[in-house]
Amino acid sequence: MNVIEFHPWASRAPALEKPDRLILDLDPGPGISWRVLRDSATVVRDALERVGLKSGVKLSGGKGVHITVPLDRRLDWQQFSDFARILASRLTSDNPNTFVDKSAKSSRRNRIFIDWLRNSRGATAAAPWSVRARDNAPVSVPLSWDDIAIVESASWMTVPIAMDYIAQKPSDPWAEMLTTNQRLSARMLELLGGE
Repeated sequence: MNVIEFHPWASRAPALEKPDRLILDLDPGPGISWRVLRDSATVVRDALERVGLKSGVKLSGGKGVHITVPLDRRLDWQQFSDFARILASRLTSDNPNTFVDKSAKSSRRNRIFIDWLRNSRGATAAAPWSVRARDNAPVSVPLSWDDIAIVESASWMTVPIAMDYIAQKPSDPWAEMLTTNQRLSARMLELLGGE
């Protein structure tokens, strides 16, 4: 089928109507450097930790960074999307000079769009380890939070660099992500200022 990129949903078989991988795509607007984007990813991680959620970080292989939050399969798509929207809204209100949660291109100069829209039924994001159909074939690489410091850009991990990265790692940087099963709670929504 001449497929290069793989873009899965936020749910997996056999429960496609029960999403379990919330993704916030940090999409840098004009004027945002890699360093600002990288540091902003840790701001998101810290905000998630404050409400009791663990997350993983992944290069998109394009311009951005994906923050992924593993969840149990208790929410339907609407509840899942609502939580992502509330989270993006809170991050934006707490960091108005850094983030924007509206998709309009005009609002993105010198800001990072928190693309929470990837958390609705049928929406997709680049899969971990997917090669991207772009110059130099960058890879969407899952990282440990410590390793994001060695990265030079969201598209820096080409196939050869990604292969070296894999060879140097004693284990999968997302091994814990595959077994973490977190539940969203009313208390978390309260902490985020949601309903």
